Amino acid sequence: MPKREGSVKEGFLSTRVTFSIKESVFQEAQTEGLTPSEWLRNLVVKELKERQALPKGYVLPDRFSTSFKNGIQPPRIS
Repeated sequence: MPKREGSVKEGFLSTRVTFSIKESVFQEAQTEGLTPSEWLRNLVVKELKERQALPKGYVLPDRFSTSFKNGIQPPRIS
């Protein structure tokens, strides 16, 4: 999968998951043409948006505005 350019990510999150969850994340990311990191980042941002917990003015870069499987679009806050 191609590495995408963008703003430098300064924070790091890690978590342990079962092998089957890891494989599912990799498969879904590949299906959407994203790296697993991009896919998980979009998932986190989407959840934070739904909870209205994103920093004010946070905008997801335009290059992430491709359609997602199941019709979900990446979040964009103005």
